[in-house]
Amino acid sequence: MRGVSPVVAAVILIAVAVVVGVMVSTWVTNWTSTQTSNTPTCAVNTHYVIDSATFTSSSNETRIKITNKGSEGVYGFEITVDNGTDIVRFSTITESFNTSATSKLTQGNSIYLSATPAGTFNVTLVSQATKISITNTGCPSVLIKTETITQA
Repeated sequence: MRGVSPVVAAVILIAVAVVVGVMVSTWVTNWTSTQTSNTPTCAVNTHYVIDSATFTSSSNETRIKITNKGSEGVYGFEITVDNGTDIVRFSTITESFNTSATSKLTQGNSIYLSATPAGTFNVTLVSQATKISITNTGCPSVLIKTETITQA
């Protein structure tokens, strides 16, 4: 029995290499396209601002008014309070009206968010807050901050 000629073997190796190269190239192109398309387009249309942030020492409540100025609806807010040394995040907050994926805060509308820290440490941290940040489930890549916190 005779073996495959060196020329045929070279042609087969080149063909296999080209097919594997095309398959890898296609996979990389699709993967790159998928990764870049996951960049939230909501970030372009989401614009909300903190109108006011107040910490009331008698009730230990942080109350924040935000207004949606963008065309993308927002919902599912999370408050982060920073005093320059420590950070506390409130994912359980009270909203002046409940927002959800089906009931978003729409353009031009405002909402009050309230959070009450639990424990002496968190109360002290919040009462000495120097910065408050807000994120939302609707577009988590957008973060708004304020360093103006009124003590009441």
